[in-house]
Amino acid sequence: MIPNPKTIPRSGVLHKFRQYLTRRRIRQRRRTLDSELPVSAYLDWLRVKSYRIYDEIPGDSGNFDHVIICTQGIFLVDTITRRRPAEADCVVEFNGDGISINESPFDIAPVNAVVAQAGQLERLLKEHTERNFTVRPVLLFPGWHIRDSEAPKTSGVWVLNPRSLGKWIDFRPASLHPELVDLACQGLDRYLKQFA
Repeated sequence: MIPNPKTIPRSGVLHKFRQYLTRRRIRQRRRTLDSELPVSAYLDWLRVKSYRIYDEIPGDSGNFDHVIICTQGIFLVDTITRRRPAEADCVVEFNGDGISINESPFDIAPVNAVVAQAGQLERLLKEHTERNFTVRPVLLFPGWHIRDSEAPKTSGVWVLNPRSLGKWIDFRPASLHPELVDLACQGLDRYLKQFA
């Protein structure tokens, strides 16, 4: 006779470990949600300005958080969630190649990841529109202060707080004709139909 799993007593250690994992997942999801809410609020403000914004687009190696298409260009936005320390400053520094959080060693992995995602989006748009588009990779750190330096101005990657994203986009000169904006959106819509 096969025993009923409901009647088998759970080991106290195993039960506590499962509770710990569940609480940890809940905290991680809550932290992610808390960081996505300000980003969504600022992106809604950009929608009012008639920017086309796509959220959670499936890619080759995970989802693209947000894609913004407007006459100033195409921007791939990745949100980085980091726990804010209670006592220390919340400062992110970008040297053009890597990111340092609160004076930690520079880490190039987030920058390389967003650049790779931007390359994937460029290939995806080329495949579905038969035109070459340039995609600007953007890393957002909600709730963190971004230390100003000259490196972001010369780098191809923007590292920003969500509040300054709209200003950075607005100050760029128009580089896409409205017809090209429509073409890029149609190509992205065609790509997304296969996931509907």
